[in-house]
Amino acid sequence: MTVAKWCGVHARLFLRLKAGAGCRVDTYNAAIIAFSERWPADLAWPADIPRPSKSKDAA
Repeated sequence: MTVAKWCGVHARLFLRLKAGAGCRVDTYNAAIIAFSERWPADLAWPADIPRPSKSKDAA
């Protein structure tokens, strides 16, 4: 399974970002939430990237 697939975004997103292009806010939000939900508990979240709050469903 690819990173894009488990993030729920199109694989082209990472090619676009690498090329210096952007993405829609909803695409960014979906990807960052997916990363946050799968981030290892023993690994610090990157300090320069705001981490989304846990959803009410996960609480």
